[in-house]
Amino acid sequence: MKINKKLVQVCGVCVATLIITCAMSIKAEAKVNDIKISAPSGRIVRVAKGKKVKLKTVVRKHKNKKVKFKSNNPKIAKVSANATVKGIKSGKTKITVSLKSNPKIKTTINVVVYKKAVNKIKLNRNKVSLKKGKRFLLKASIKPSKNVSKVLKYTSSDKSVATVSENGKIKACGTGSTIITVESTDGSNKQAKCMVSVNEPKVSIKKISVRSLNAFNVELSDKCALDYKDFIVTYKFLPNSKTVVSNEILGVNTNDNIHYEVVIKDLVKFNSYVKIEICKIKGLNNKEIYIDTHYNQSFFEDDSIDEYLTNMVGHSFYVDIRDYVNCFPLTYPIKINYSNLPKGIMVDDYNLKGRCESILNDHIVKVSVEDAKGRKVYINIHMLVGDKDTIVEKTFDFKTLAYKYDERNDGVNMNNTDDYSPSVIIAGGDRKLYYFDLKDYKAVGLPDNTQINSHGGITVVDKTKDVKPGVYNITVSALTPKDKKITMSYKLTLVEGITIKGRVTDPLGRAFSNIPVMFQIEHNIIEHNGYNKVTTDRNGNYEIRLFYDKYKYDVIIKNNKSANCPLEYLFYSTMNSFTKSQIYDIKVNFYKNN
Repeated sequence: MKINKKLVQVCGVCVATLIITCAMSIKAEAKVNDIKISAPSGRIVRVAKGKKVKLKTVVRKHKNKKVKFKSNNPKIAKVSANATVKGIKSGKTKITVSLKSNPKIKTTINVVVYKKAVNKIKLNRNKVSLKKGKRFLLKASIKPSKNVSKVLKYTSSDKSVATVSENGKIKACGTGSTIITVESTDGSNKQAKCMVSVNEPKVSIKKISVRSLNAFNVELSDKCALDYKDFIVTYKFLPNSKTVVSNEILGVNTNDNIHYEVVIKDLVKFNSYVKIEICKIKGLNNKEIYIDTHYNQSFFEDDSIDEYLTNMVGHSFYVDIRDYVNCFPLTYPIKINYSNLPKGIMVDDYNLKGRCESILNDHIVKVSVEDAKGRKVYINIHMLVGDKDTIVEKTFDFKTLAYKYDERNDGVNMNNTDDYSPSVIIAGGDRKLYYFDLKDYKAVGLPDNTQINSHGGITVVDKTKDVKPGVYNITVSALTPKDKKITMSYKLTLVEGITIKGRVTDPLGRAFSNIPVMFQIEHNIIEHNGYNKVTTDRNGNYEIRLFYDKYKYDVIIKNNKSANCPLEYLFYSTMNSFTKSQIYDIKVNFYKNN
C-alpha cells in the first residue's frame, strides 16, 4: 500500500494542534473559577441610576490577589479601582475582573442598572413573637413598585435565636430576641427592621377522651416530646374526694408529639373522675374527665348483637339480659323493652325465665335498650328448642383468611387459617349434642385442597399449596350417636386479607430481632377471636396477614428484657384500624440492651 507522507505529516500537525488547544481551553476555564465575584444583590449587580454598590471579590490559588476592574460599557455603569459600581443610565452591561499579575485569568459579572432607586421598604410586621420551632414569613414591599430592583437582603442579628432565608422565611431557633434587617441592594441604602422574640412554647392539655377500655387520647395545644414518666393518671369516684387511686401506665405513643395515646393497666371505670397530669409542660398541665359511659368488658361499636341459646321442651330457661346489655358502652340509667316472648317465658326485672312449652326453630326474642343519652341498641335472643325426637340446629356462615403457603416460616408469620370447620349449635335429642359428637361426616362444596376428616374437621390437605379465596356454599351431613341424620349448610367466605409489615426499632433505630409482636382483636366479648402473633427476623422486620373486616387491633410487644424497660410492655397501642395493606413500623420508646 502506498502512503502519502506529506498527508501524514499534515495530519500529525493537526492532531497535535487540536490536543494543545483543548488543553489550553480546559486550563483557561479552570482559571476563570480562580476569581469569585458577587454583589449585594447576589450573582448579578443590580444598581439604581446614580447609586453605587460595592463588589466583593475572592481570589484563590494565587499569592498575588490584586485585581483590576473594567466596565464593558461605561455609558451604562462605571466601576472604580476599589470595586465600586455606579449606575449611569438604565440598561445592561458586564464588568470584567482580572488578575493584575496575569490579565488572562479573569471572570465577568452581569450588571443591570435601574431607572429608579428604592426609596422605602415596608414590612408586613415590625414585631413578631414566635414559639421555639415555629416559622413566620416576613413580607416586604417597596416603593416605587416599577423600574426598580426588587432584590432585598435579609439578615438576623442573632442566628441562635432566629434565622431568616433570602425569601424572608423566619425560623425560631432558641429563646431570646433578635432583629431581622431587610435592606435594599441597589445602592439606595434603604432598610426596614423587624423585632423577633422567641419563647419556649407554653404547652397545655387541650383535650382528653376515652380511646378504648384501657387507654385515653390526650391532645396538647402544641408539640412537646413526652414519655411514660411524664404522665400521671389517677381516678376517684366522688368529685371532692381526697381518696385517689393511681393507674399504672403500660405505654405512651405518639406520631406527632401533639396527639398521645396513654395506655393504662386498669380498665376505664364507670362513674369515675379520671385526671391526667403532665408534669413536664408549663401551661395547663392537668385535665379531668368524668366517665359517664359504662364500658364494662367491651368497646362494642355496633348497635345490635345476636345471641343463640339452646334448650329442651319443658326444661327451665333463665337468661340475665344484663350479660348482653353490658356488651355496649352505655350511659346509665337505661330503659329495656321486650317483645315476641314465646309461650312459657316471662320477664322478671332484667331476666328472661320460665319453661319453653314447644319446639322453637330460631325464634327471636327482641330486646331494645335506650340509654340516658338516647343511644338505642338491640339484642336479638335466638331460641332453639328441641325435644327427645326433634333435633333443631343452626349452622353459622363465617368469613376468614384463605390459606396461603409461606415458604419462609411454615405459615406462622402469615397468620394462616387452615381449619374451616363449621360452627354449629344443636338442640334436642336424648342428650346435649355438639358438632364433634357426631359421626360419618360427609361434605360437598368444599374449596379445592381441603377435606373433611373423620372427626368433622375441614382442613387444608397440602400445606405447600394455597386455598383459593372465594365464597363456598358448603353442606355437611352427619349422624347422631343414635344414627339420626343431621344436615348442616353454611356459607364460607375466604378472603386474601391484608398484609401488615414493618420494622421494630428502638429510639436509635436499632432493630429488635426475634421478638413477638401481637395483633390482638380489641376487647370484644361478643366475638372471641384471640390474637395474631408474628415474630421479627434478625433485622427487626415482620410481616403478617390480617382479616380486616370490622375489627380493630391492639398491637402489643411484651417486655422480654431485650431493652432497658421497667414496664410490663415494650409497646402497647390500642384500637388500631387496618383497612388496607400497609407499612406499620413500630418505634419502641426504650433503648435496646447491648
